[in-house]
Amino acid sequence: MIQPKFVKFEGAQVRGLGKALNEDRISEIKTLWQDFNKFCENKGIPHRKAYGICMKNHPGILKGTDETFVYVAAVPEQNCQQENDGMIQCELPAGNYAVFTFSGPIAKFPDLVMHVWEHWVPENQQMYREGPDFELYDERFDPKTASGEVDIYIPVK
Repeated sequence: MIQPKFVKFEGAQVRGLGKALNEDRISEIKTLWQDFNKFCENKGIPHRKAYGICMKNHPGILKGTDETFVYVAAVPEQNCQQENDGMIQCELPAGNYAVFTFSGPIAKFPDLVMHVWEHWVPENQQMYREGPDFELYDERFDPKTASGEVDIYIPVK
């Protein structure tokens, strides 16, 4: 399976739309992205570079008892014009990350995500550091065909 490259990420401030979920409701992430893309188009927010952020909690999103994580579809903060735009702010911390690059139709993306969390992270637990992990969607990914390359950033020591 794919091995990561290790990078030093400079950190980023992003804004987006989020939702509390659990593993049984992962499919709702697709709808969140659709809503986010429409939101950006309606507001004139550039969203060619976007982040999918997975975190344990976010102060702007309440989690129910059965919800285990928060997912946020976001863009760099400098793309946003107003503070009161209905989006939440997130910080992607600077630091070291293991980066896995996915290539292909996005429908196959969950296979890589499962590999990372079910195999790579447990096998490399000594390297793993708590913090949000995120996906980077940029010019290598074509939202019209829902295929291309996507990077997954996993925080490491």
